[in-house]
Amino acid sequence: MKRIRLTTLYLLLLCFCSAQGRTRIVFTPTWTPQAQFAGYYMALEKGFFKEESVDVTIRHLKANTKKTPCDMLEDGDCNVVCISLMKALLERDNGRPLINILQTSQNASLLCVSPDPLKNLHSLNGKKLGTWKTGYREIADMALYDSKTQVQWVPFLYGVNLFVAKAVDATLCCSYNEYVQLVMARGFIPSNHIISFAQIGYNYPEDGVYVTEDFYNRHRPEIVAFVRACKKGWQYCRAHPDEAIEVVMRYTKANNIVTNRFHQRMMLAEILRLQQDPSSAWAYKPGISTFAPVSPSTFKKALENLRKIGRIKGEIKYEDMIKPVKH
Repeated sequence: MKRIRLTTLYLLLLCFCSAQGRTRIVFTPTWTPQAQFAGYYMALEKGFFKEESVDVTIRHLKANTKKTPCDMLEDGDCNVVCISLMKALLERDNGRPLINILQTSQNASLLCVSPDPLKNLHSLNGKKLGTWKTGYREIADMALYDSKTQVQWVPFLYGVNLFVAKAVDATLCCSYNEYVQLVMARGFIPSNHIISFAQIGYNYPEDGVYVTEDFYNRHRPEIVAFVRACKKGWQYCRAHPDEAIEVVMRYTKANNIVTNRFHQRMMLAEILRLQQDPSSAWAYKPGISTFAPVSPSTFKKALENLRKIGRIKGEIKYEDMIKPVKH
């Protein structure tokens, strides 16, 4: 029995370390391949992970899977995930000890788009509002609660077909994805048909990189190296967007994702804008990716609002969850 245990331990260690002596990390993004994750692709493509002595595999979710990145993390299918701050807070409240090691997004991408003018959120009262089956509407729930607006939620998996088919009165969408699809399908959308949750007081950062508490405590040097390479990858995307899009298209083709270069180019430009400091994110000239950690005040406000709408019950301490890597 002892020999079996030792053999099993050896195999696990062998899986974790590559032949070249580099630590093996499996990274799972939020969703299927797209420009939302271009920085990680470029970190792999340009050898930034290799330079930092980490052997990284990017393992995407399948489009038809019921698993989430956090399920993959819990099942041991990956070590690192990219998810939104709201999702991470909900997971932590549910007993999954997630730790934020890198915050890429600095701004909320969530929009509400209607075929008719929207004076404010209350214009949606009693209307059918499209939302993702997978969730991701926490920011909208907060805003609707505060504005005392009641809507009828109509779920969709992805895409904009419900909106185009007029099966809903309005739809939630991300500025970097579904909004671009709507513009491609319908043409120009007047600004008074759009509500940006970031611009009405709900500008919570979205994408961040998370690991489990156990992985964080056992692999601090490797995490530092991984984060450093990720930042290089995103900086490379900002400096070489055309090259980044070619790599993104390779990933989408390999995974049978139906898309086009225009969509992915628009997505990358918007993702990079969302990485800018909120005070300059709406400027005409693009800024830089700040990678600033979630601030204590934003963290506290997010918790208070999630508690107010009944999504969080327990206490979550900032210092237990937000641990940006310093190098």
